[in-house]
Amino acid sequence: MTIRQNFWFITGSAFVPYSNVFTGAVGGSYSNNTVTIPTGATQVVIKVWGPGGSGGLSTGGAGGGGGGGYVVKTVTLVSGDAGKTISCSVGNARLGRSTSQGAGLAGNSSLVPGLTSSTYTLSQITAGSGGGGGIFAGGSGGSASGGDTNSTGTAGNAGSGCACSPQGGDGGVSGDGSTAGGAGGFSATPDLVGGGGGGGGSAGGEGNPGNGGDGGPGKVSFD
Repeated sequence: MTIRQNFWFITGSAFVPYSNVFTGAVGGSYSNNTVTIPTGATQVVIKVWGPGGSGGLSTGGAGGGGGGGYVVKTVTLVSGDAGKTISCSVGNARLGRSTSQGAGLAGNSSLVPGLTSSTYTLSQITAGSGGGGGIFAGGSGGSASGGDTNSTGTAGNAGSGCACSPQGGDGGVSGDGSTAGGAGGFSATPDLVGGGGGGGGSAGGEGNPGNGGDGGPGKVSFD
């Protein structure tokens, strides 16, 4: 897990950077994290990225994983909110299909649970994982809900190819449009398997020759 700090709030007449960014990994389930609202904070902008689906594996060219969803929510804060905490779960992506043929896998959704305090109410924020690439079809894009802005990821591309060179489909694009999935894997030898591309999340996976690409991990930031 990678943590970066950069959360903006007002102290006197100056802006002081203070933030928390939590990034998932590839493999495993998800990671739970908590942030504390600092003194002087007047608002928090919560951004949530779902992981991308992993690529499939097929002799006919499997599909790439779908891109993860993306949600943005701004919450107005008052002085009494200082010291309160907000938790989040960051979705981890799944490894691409390898060794045996089959569909890729979706990761775990990234989310911020609903919260009711004395000064504000926060509905649950969820950025879903992109679907895993299928034997031929690309994975579906991840869903998005609970924010001021909710953007679904795009579907992964379908696999294609001929008898001589099966070609996997590229992964989908993350809901914020910033991260594309990995390129589709391929095999120039007829009896080898063409892999699908990884899905787009907060970081894109790559489609390796002969294997499905890993999905990109999810991310949650508080700014």
